[in-house]
Amino acid sequence: MQESVETIKTELGERLRFEELLSNISSRFVNILPDRVDPEINRALKEVLEFFQVDRVGLLQVPPGKSSFKITHVASAEDLPPVPVGVEVPQSLYPWSYDKVLRKGEVLSLHRLDDLPAEANVDRQSYIRTGVRSTLDISIRIAEPVGHVIVMQSNKSERLWPEQFVPRLRLLGEIFVNSLERKQIRLEIEEYRRFERLISILSARFVGLAPDQIDGEIQRGQRHICEHLDLDRSALFQLPEGEPRVMLLTSIYQSKGSPPVPERVNGTDFFPWTVQKILSGETVTIGKMSDFPSEAARDREKLRLLGTKSTVVVPLSIGGGPVFGGLTFAAIREE
Repeated sequence: MQESVETIKTELGERLRFEELLSNISSRFVNILPDRVDPEINRALKEVLEFFQVDRVGLLQVPPGKSSFKITHVASAEDLPPVPVGVEVPQSLYPWSYDKVLRKGEVLSLHRLDDLPAEANVDRQSYIRTGVRSTLDISIRIAEPVGHVIVMQSNKSERLWPEQFVPRLRLLGEIFVNSLERKQIRLEIEEYRRFERLISILSARFVGLAPDQIDGEIQRGQRHICEHLDLDRSALFQLPEGEPRVMLLTSIYQSKGSPPVPERVNGTDFFPWTVQKILSGETVTIGKMSDFPSEAARDREKLRLLGTKSTVVVPLSIGGGPVFGGLTFAAIREE
């Protein structure tokens, strides 16, 4: 009886200490500045690692539209090898765990690898390769679907994971994710404001500009926008009157080492799907080459020859008149 009372006291003491830790961490995220979010998450993960005496604690993100997860923040014991932050890990390495935690939103509380079912053999081999002996994976669902997971792992020994801490760890993960989302929104607002200022400055330069200065100013504007948005190429082309399928390059800026762009092409042969879209007044936005529909296979292959990984094509017209050209921006180094 005395032993049971002492056990209860110990468990209550641990819960109170963790509540105090959670309260201290939460207070640091109130009105936190964007540039402090990532360091504070790393600091908090280190404190959680020390509290539970585990070997690794991390926050994972599930990139939208991808069957993978990315390690965004991690704290590890000093005698463990570092984990690469920012690297995407394919679902195929942990298919059973991925389905359980990310698709179903369940908690994976694994005491030992022998507890894994037979259908989780691939996961078991992946855990063995990384030296994990016990893991606790908690899905963080701010919106549908699950976007993040908080993970605790033990490499040196097997351990049981106390269920009473799971809701509070999920709350901690929600604090992290909400802070990351607020940071992203503030950064996007600031980026939008900076871009608006840039457009205003570039537009003002064309007021009263001499005809022989226009081409040079257009190219400088393209360069400034590419540098601002970290893009690699901007091309301005016209569709000459009477030749609606011809794309005539009139101004281009591109970073060094980019593949050359032809000055004149038959749009029907090179970019039939894209030309059809912009002639109807639609903006074409391609985040990755696989975003092209099947009927745009020729466009996709031609852009790949130009080194393009992402592109946007904006149709140009005056006063609602017919489209006379387009302005394109492209990313070559990465999507």
